[in-house]
Amino acid sequence: MSHSVACPRLERITPPLEEITQIWTTLRQVDRDYITAFIEDVPLLATRSIDWNFLEAAITFWNPDHGVFNIQGNELTPTIEEYHTLLGRTVSANDIIKPNFCTTRPTLVSRLLGVRTSHLHAELAYSGGTEIAIEKLILFIKTRACKVQGNFIRKDLCHAFLLLIFGTILFPRSRALIDATLASVVLQVAGGHGYEVALVTETIRSLDRSHAYPFGLVRPVMYFANQESIISRLLPFVRVEERKINEWMKIFRKMSPRSFKWRAAWMPPGPMALKCADFHGIPLISHAGSTTYFPSRTSLGAPSVAVRIELASLRAERDSLRRQVAEKDEQLTDQRQLQKELAQARTELQKREQELARVNIALEKSRKRAREQAHPI
Repeated sequence: MSHSVACPRLERITPPLEEITQIWTTLRQVDRDYITAFIEDVPLLATRSIDWNFLEAAITFWNPDHGVFNIQGNELTPTIEEYHTLLGRTVSANDIIKPNFCTTRPTLVSRLLGVRTSHLHAELAYSGGTEIAIEKLILFIKTRACKVQGNFIRKDLCHAFLLLIFGTILFPRSRALIDATLASVVLQVAGGHGYEVALVTETIRSLDRSHAYPFGLVRPVMYFANQESIISRLLPFVRVEERKINEWMKIFRKMSPRSFKWRAAWMPPGPMALKCADFHGIPLISHAGSTTYFPSRTSLGAPSVAVRIELASLRAERDSLRRQVAEKDEQLTDQRQLQKELAQARTELQKREQELARVNIALEKSRKRAREQAHPI
């Protein structure tokens, strides 16, 4: 008889800390204020190292059979009614909840970054891809930041940085590319809608797509409950991995369920969950950074969702490696052709040198005969 076995693990996915830190320090204060108005403490998280001891202790309270954190026997999980109540507070959600399937991903990105769609398509065609890579986004920010003058807000830079932050922290599975959902969320933020509403709306869509198992694809977020930002208050004082895992475990066991909420700094108050097309993990937030916990479940007799996800990820990596190998082969082919042409040129040069030597010998003989005729003995 087939049965499933839960195998919790902590897959260490971290954002590009050095690149984000460098960009954040080069941005002007007016741009920082603009970005902070949207995502508050998220830049602080993005530029900090991860407290792995904290997160290793935190995942021990995760119950993969129920999809909740279990604190002192209390299972905390949101309900669909709570999501509808939260959405009902905001009128602007009515427009966002209707997705525009006609809008393409390059169009969304071009509107955000102020780049013409034709130029964006040309860049994609030149690079041979159909996605916007994070590396290109970082390069875009750095090149634009060097040209900034004056004290006015450069929204193209801010929007690019928002894409980078949302893409590497909120959706770590999409850390290499700009996800379509991600671009849509940031565009709604830039268009005047609250980012909280956009994220909640994506969660509702996920719930609607999974009727039989409404929480099968959604994972809640754990965060400390405090009116003020605990991250901004703790960052100056806390050292990464200062406490051992067993010390964190003791702290967790002493905490009551009221010490936790299903929310993060960028989410509205109340129970929350997060889901996008390429998101299959639980974001865990600590005082020293952010990462994602991917619960793994193996099944005898039938592949589990986690296994299928892992296979899809491996296939994507395989396809990427195949493309890289094809590019290398093409480069090697060009190199072989150049080497062949170079060998032919060297052979031709050797022939020319031999002909030149023969001509020089003949010329020298001709001069010698001319001298002998001019001065006979």
